[in-house]
Amino acid sequence: MFLMVNESARCLEEKVVASPEDADYGMILGTGFPVWRGGPLRFAENFGLKRVVEEMETLARTNEKYVPCQVLKKHAQDGTKFYDR
Repeated sequence: MFLMVNESARCLEEKVVASPEDADYGMILGTGFPVWRGGPLRFAENFGLKRVVEEMETLARTNEKYVPCQVLKKHAQDGTKFYDR
């Protein structure tokens, strides 16, 4: 789950998608991400962005693919979210 969150955030960071809604909708339609979770970015907000980053940093100690992208770390550090609502 964390890898999908990270890649969705990275797509937003690299301007592959224009909005968090686009990233989440693309993951729902393209990969079958559970619609009731709202997409990876919505899931991450509900789980807690700070908690996501902390868990990923723990996992990254043994596997670098779990290193959280910058936008994910910034939201966790600043206490902000992908969605304003």
